[in-house]
Amino acid sequence: MSEKLSAALGMFDGLHIGHRKVIETAVNNPLGLVPAVVSFKQHPRQLLQNTSPELLMDLETKKALLAQLGVKRLILLDFKDIKNLSPTEFLTFLINKYNISMLVCGYNFRFGRKASGCADDLYVFGSKNSIPIEVVPAVKMGSHAVSSTLIRKLIKSGEIEKANAMLGRNFSFSSPVLDGDGRGRILGFPTINQNLPENFVVPKLGVYVTITHANGKALPSVTNIGFKPTFGSNHMTSETFIMDFDGDLYGKWVKIELIAYLREERKFQNIADLTAQIELDITAAKNFFKA
Repeated sequence: MSEKLSAALGMFDGLHIGHRKVIETAVNNPLGLVPAVVSFKQHPRQLLQNTSPELLMDLETKKALLAQLGVKRLILLDFKDIKNLSPTEFLTFLINKYNISMLVCGYNFRFGRKASGCADDLYVFGSKNSIPIEVVPAVKMGSHAVSSTLIRKLIKSGEIEKANAMLGRNFSFSSPVLDGDGRGRILGFPTINQNLPENFVVPKLGVYVTITHANGKALPSVTNIGFKPTFGSNHMTSETFIMDFDGDLYGKWVKIELIAYLREERKFQNIADLTAQIELDITAAKNFFKA
């Protein structure tokens, strides 16, 4: 491998605005190095604690956004192969195997066995090995440091607009459209049904203003995430009514962006009450897009 890399280190789940500062530092390095990201195939907690944070994005979305940011190489390490390396061993492995000539990370990046390495260790290693080091400070919104953990909490509490501001984009998910029971069409509001991706953060149940990406278009929509309590369902789904759309999306992968939280999911006494509320939800969404 001849090309020398400027590498941003991190898990980068969600690629929020703090992550982007780290990556932009690697991309805009003054040495003419090829910008790269070093991350992991699986979240370290999956091996260390047999659990994993609920994800904010899938790998394909991450790859596309990294490319947009100017990253030329994505290196995905298998955490089980490096989890027992000391901080110095881990960094030595990286620079030797991948020809890394500059390292960039966030202020809270931890590395090495039992996460024992920190930014200070990175500076010491860089000084000894003549490797430029950049540690990017926290990016704050108000008094809060932007973090994937905080964004997950905001999404789960329905504060999607705050979460989107920290992400620097709209939180979204993509999954195939499933065969539904056709109830929405009978009610006069044909919908598409989807499951949330596996291991994804589950937004607060309820009704959202959304944008649906289908057939190459971004279309205004309303999405209910929940269990359809009026009909006694025990399976959580995402059900979306796409405004001014008439087409067959069954089996296609469709992306849904959550824009704003409208209301909690609730059980209605009868179909008439449900239909009336759906009309109010659609009107609220239309007004949101007009504002």
